[in-house]
Amino acid sequence: DTAPTEPLWWSTHVQSFQHLNPSTTPPNVTFAISFTSIAVNVPQHLSHLLQRIRNLGGTLIKHKLPTASGLVSALSAAETRLPSSNGIGDPSTATPTPSPVHAFVNATAMGARTLCADTSLYPIRGQTVLVRGEAAAIRTRHGTASDNSPYIAYCIPRPGSGTTILGGTNARGMWDGQADAAVTASILANCKPLVPELRGAGGEFEVLSAQ
Repeated sequence: DTAPTEPLWWSTHVQSFQHLNPSTTPPNVTFAISFTSIAVNVPQHLSHLLQRIRNLGGTLIKHKLPTASGLVSALSAAETRLPSSNGIGDPSTATPTPSPVHAFVNATAMGARTLCADTSLYPIRGQTVLVRGEAAAIRTRHGTASDNSPYIAYCIPRPGSGTTILGGTNARGMWDGQADAAVTASILANCKPLVPELRGAGGEFEVLSAQ
């Protein structure tokens, strides 16, 4: 890709923004920038948030809701399956008692296609690879493959876990949720110049999983 001819609009909204010297970047990089950001170990953070809810007296209930009758019916079913407001008893065995609901959070993702009868929704498949070791920084590269197709390669370390996420893809309308071996190989190849510190003696990553 060519270097931008105008200043990046968001450069003043991040800390320590700077252009990097080409001598410090991987081969064939036209231009590069850096700025200060954060990396979150998402699985660990979600576990932490769940524990905070439990410490505050919250209850986790897992239940399959009906979707055939639409959103209103599903919300009504969710409300009747809440534990009583006094918090006594095991909600998995007790008779469902309506409890005041202050808010519903719609996190149905592709489930909204049937729940809200919105057939315009479609999935965007984002495949990633988990490898051993924590990258020194979050890095993203926009490039062009040998067949002239554009790609985005990135690495996101998971602090404290000893692992890093490599990516990635942006496949619109891809319904198959299984990892594609060819895509995994492409991600690893594109990330090799991006994360040299995680490559072993043979120049390869130690792959833990792909999804």
